[in-house]
Amino acid sequence: MGKCEQCIVRELSSLKALSKDELIHLAHCKEGYSIKKGDVIFHEGDTMNGVYCIKEGTCKLVKMNSNGKDTILKLITKGDLLGQTSILTESKASLSAVAVEDMQVCFIPKTELMSFIDTNKNFSFEGCQTVYDLFSDNGLSNYYDFEKNPGAIPKDVISKYNYLDNTDIVDNLLDFKEESTEIVRLYIPHIHCSSCIWILENLNTLNTAITHSQVVFSQKKVSITYNSQKITLKQLVLLLASIGYEPYISLEQYSEKSKLIDRSLLYKIGVAFFGFGNIMLLSFPEYFNVDDFWMLQYRDFFRYFNILLALPVFLYSATPYYKSAYYSLKTKAYNIDIPMALGIIVMFVRSLVDIFLQDGAGFLDSMCGLVFFMLSGKLIQQTTYNFLSFERDYKSYFPIAVTKIDQQKEVPVQVYEVEKGNQLLIRNEELIPVDAILLSDTAFIDYSFVTGEAVPVEKKSGDKIFAGGK
Repeated sequence: MGKCEQCIVRELSSLKALSKDELIHLAHCKEGYSIKKGDVIFHEGDTMNGVYCIKEGTCKLVKMNSNGKDTILKLITKGDLLGQTSILTESKASLSAVAVEDMQVCFIPKTELMSFIDTNKNFSFEGCQTVYDLFSDNGLSNYYDFEKNPGAIPKDVISKYNYLDNTDIVDNLLDFKEESTEIVRLYIPHIHCSSCIWILENLNTLNTAITHSQVVFSQKKVSITYNSQKITLKQLVLLLASIGYEPYISLEQYSEKSKLIDRSLLYKIGVAFFGFGNIMLLSFPEYFNVDDFWMLQYRDFFRYFNILLALPVFLYSATPYYKSAYYSLKTKAYNIDIPMALGIIVMFVRSLVDIFLQDGAGFLDSMCGLVFFMLSGKLIQQTTYNFLSFERDYKSYFPIAVTKIDQQKEVPVQVYEVEKGNQLLIRNEELIPVDAILLSDTAFIDYSFVTGEAVPVEKKSGDKIFAGGK
């Protein structure tokens, strides 16, 4: 596979920190492999005995979700290293690696890497700085000794979350609370890679009061179960901030959570499916023109019974299309629900005419099937919109609490409790939640959230400042 000191790939990875002698030593220890497209390099849960340096080709890192399906988290290309996090933390692989094209890789044994870490302080794995600090500070690794922790809490962060001492605010943020067990779901904008997932799903290593944590990578959220008698929500948030994963808590989270799925839609789908399935079963003799005497004797009975099965679908399940078509015609803003409602009505009426005039079985099965599949599409659309979260109002950006000055003391209060005449302390980069009068001598207000202009506006004492600035 060539000499490491002459390989251009090393300039793309953290191996560039190795000296020439170390690279020569590495060249004698490595093993070269050719990997075919679709081959698994290692599985989730495997013990890693070294890292893979990608010389040519691309692979994907995948993680199995709760539904048993693989989710692609990242693509690894030429110059990247595979398996470094597991080596540093002495843990099993948290992801699987699969080649998406033919690859050329070099396998570097774990023992050699560890010797480089002990002797060369400049050698580190790019992007894993937080991982090092996390485990060094908690006695899980003796490979690194940073003089200063880059994830240290800024001085103003602690006071920033004083409002989490308010039990009313905390109760509204929690998903579950029973005795000492509490569950909270936090949005963390900095989640972006497999290392982030590994750290956040092993928070119990940092604090034994945390019993479980699970990351939803696609939504950048982490659900944390913890013992409230041993750690408070404020302490938990500060812990996350200290390792570089400060959560974003907004007024939207404090407000009453909207239902992600309309349960009445689920009921309508269930009724439509019941009618659709049973009408099809009872209509099989009609489909195949069965001339059996028994079927001919009871054919009318089955047709009338199909009408009874179709009535709930027509009168209940299809109501969203009737309402939408009615309001569309009323406002003259025509939409696709008009022909949908017209088609449902025509099929049902035509079926009644055919059955009562003994002219056939009608189209009740088609009507119920149409309603069922259209409602199913509406459910999928609703789920997708909720997942993408396109519709965000001002509550998504406003804080849930502010600091009020009361008798020379800083008191955190909910935004909804701010009254006219209150004195508020707005720190740098904090959003102004209400219209107010500036008391400080001077301030520069950024109104980009309101006007779109990023240039700060200078304000003097006594000037009016508006909500949305910072």
